[in-house]
Amino acid sequence: MTSSSRKRKTASTLQDLTPDERHVLRSVSLLDAFDATLATRAAGLTREGPALRLVERPFVQHDPFALWPFHLHDVVGSTIRTADDPTDDRWSPTNWQHAAQRALTALGEQWTTAAGPRSGRKLLVGCLRLAREHRLEPDWLTEAAWQYISDSVWEPLAPPAGLDTAQATLELAMCFHHAVRGAADCAAASIARLHNLTRDGDYAYYLDIAHFMAGLPHQPHSTVR
Repeated sequence: MTSSSRKRKTASTLQDLTPDERHVLRSVSLLDAFDATLATRAAGLTREGPALRLVERPFVQHDPFALWPFHLHDVVGSTIRTADDPTDDRWSPTNWQHAAQRALTALGEQWTTAAGPRSGRKLLVGCLRLAREHRLEPDWLTEAAWQYISDSVWEPLAPPAGLDTAQATLELAMCFHHAVRGAADCAAASIARLHNLTRDGDYAYYLDIAHFMAGLPHQPHSTVR
């Protein structure tokens, strides 16, 4: 299917939906995955009916074992965000920004009840992408990154001697903070300090994580210790 035909199909899909369903669809196109509650919060609605109707549509895929069971096909989500919208209730850039902020706030509430560290990582990565793309204030993200980085998921079983673990963890959390705010120079400075802290090889894999967070190229591949 060509780009133009996808856009025509998307326009037809939007017109077939009710106004509230269109509102929910645009909102969830910002997310990697969602459930009815998250979709409703992101859309700023007070009832889940439109979201429950939307997830029955054929372009919404279902994975009952995922953290969030529903997701749009990648092509559908990207087309919704970029295609010309012929409907009378189409969104302005401000509407998209507000939806992104509502989604980030709702995800922050879900962070406190995420089912285990693996789910927490998926949630944080999705939030980082959302915040970076829409230049949102980090709000709860910095504290959540500190909490997650400090747990056992990215820590060696035995902390190595001679390394100030707390300082390395702080620099990694600060890199996350700067990446969310789009402060590339500050993120690079944190990475430089982190490089000095890990130059003996201990916690060198923190550099891989930091470069990923900041979206910066990183040629060497560190060995986890």
